[in-house]
Amino acid sequence: MKKVFINQKGFWGDIIFIMAILQKYHKDGYEVIYPLPNQYIEPISVKNYFPTINIISQNGYRQKNFINEGDEVTNLDFHRIYGKHQISGHMRFKYEDLDLPLDMWRDVEITRNHDAETRLFDYLELSDGKKYNFINEFWHGKNTGLLVETGNDYPNINMSFIEGFTLFDWILVMQRAQSIHTVSTSINFFIDLYDMPDDLHIYKRGAQTNHDEYDFLFNKNYVWH
Repeated sequence: MKKVFINQKGFWGDIIFIMAILQKYHKDGYEVIYPLPNQYIEPISVKNYFPTINIISQNGYRQKNFINEGDEVTNLDFHRIYGKHQISGHMRFKYEDLDLPLDMWRDVEITRNHDAETRLFDYLELSDGKKYNFINEFWHGKNTGLLVETGNDYPNINMSFIEGFTLFDWILVMQRAQSIHTVSTSINFFIDLYDMPDDLHIYKRGAQTNHDEYDFLFNKNYVWH
């Protein structure tokens, strides 16, 4: 059997960004085996959103345990791919070094949990027609202390960890907002993929001085802070 083994241990943005590549391998007849740290497996697995990919825990993982005699094996090491380039824009090399068009990341197929998205929307006491701003201050689990001037009097809905929900379950909340203000992070991919409000703001994170490492990935009319 044809098998491809993935080395890309996170973070969320990297996982979402490479998923179109993994789904292409699956469609080409490969079993795609993708070990990830348990934070992406429990309590709710990222596999739920990408069901064609064999996403497993990296705890105790041994590649040899998945290989049978006669298997055709491909190792896809994304850390090696972008680590060998000592210039900005390393995200693009994950596609370009495989001779794939960079814009192919948009072919990603996310199996959304619409029930969970609606439950989160209701949990936040939102309703159709209620105007609010969506705010996200977090990247890599860190609170950036983002200072946002929304320019309106709508209430702010701040993205946060809520037990029983995942990153993906916030998509509906984002879609129904009047504006989105977020530090540059994984949810940028959702913003660019799905119908979202027109008022979109992306802020630098940490010690960043610009957005050069990722702004070329996105097509919408953002205000870059």
